[in-house]
Amino acid sequence: VVLKNVPCNYRRGDVLDLLDRLGFVGGYRCVYLQVDTTRNGKAKSNFGYAFVDFVDGCLAREFFGRAARFTDWKFRSTKVAKVEWSRLQGIDNLRAHFTSQGMMQGSFPDEWRPCFLDGALRVAPS
Repeated sequence: VVLKNVPCNYRRGDVLDLLDRLGFVGGYRCVYLQVDTTRNGKAKSNFGYAFVDFVDGCLAREFFGRAARFTDWKFRSTKVAKVEWSRLQGIDNLRAHFTSQGMMQGSFPDEWRPCFLDGALRVAPS
């Protein structure tokens, strides 16, 4: 799914914390928060959306119910969350996409890369 209207000062860890706070600990396999890397190679902000791959469709649909119109952000923000289906679905498709786009290369700081998980444990993207 795509979580839209994420406050621009959120980092990937903040999105992971939000997912856990909403009750999805161990229920997602990949999280990617795209950041603006065009400013002297330093991430100043994100682009306001995050991709989340849940372990099954039931959890993804449950996320729609819990996160749509969400406003209780970690930092002060007037943004109201929207949730939509992503055009790219499935962990294998996400791995292939992120690898083909160069996002898994060592030149990208870890915080800017997609985070792959197995349960609540972080794993290498393989």
